[in-house]
Amino acid sequence: MSVDTLRNQFIKIVIEIYEDLTEFIFSKDIQTDKNLDFILKEPKYIPNGFKEVEKENTLQGIFIRYENKNGSEIRYRSNQIDSNTVILDTENAKVTDIMVNDYEAKYIVKDNSITIFWNDEENVYTIYFDYDNKNDLNKYKDNLIDIAENIK
Repeated sequence: MSVDTLRNQFIKIVIEIYEDLTEFIFSKDIQTDKNLDFILKEPKYIPNGFKEVEKENTLQGIFIRYENKNGSEIRYRSNQIDSNTVILDTENAKVTDIMVNDYEAKYIVKDNSITIFWNDEENVYTIYFDYDNKNDLNKYKDNLIDIAENIK
């Protein structure tokens, strides 16, 4: 049995859904050396017109903000799974289950914001997009799913 196989068996995810939020609780029975384990994964696809304007790397994660000339933003965050909690605002939101690279993801539309949240065996990923034109909602969804599927 490989270390990856062993590690996969000890990650537990509890999802608690409340009226106003969804809470993802990650627990990991094996603690590893985070400095050696984290593999930085950045989007390989960003829609035309968006440019990287901010980037923060840490030993356990990455944050990148992209912006277009109209001021629309795409924000990407990835962190190594550890014993922690992620809380997403889902009050009065439309939450849909989708698949991203064979992993179950949450697609959340609330007000003028879209969030895609998922995890693999080692990392959690979140893509945020604030939009101003609801008529283009399906285009935005396709673009964000393309971004998510090109994070490898």
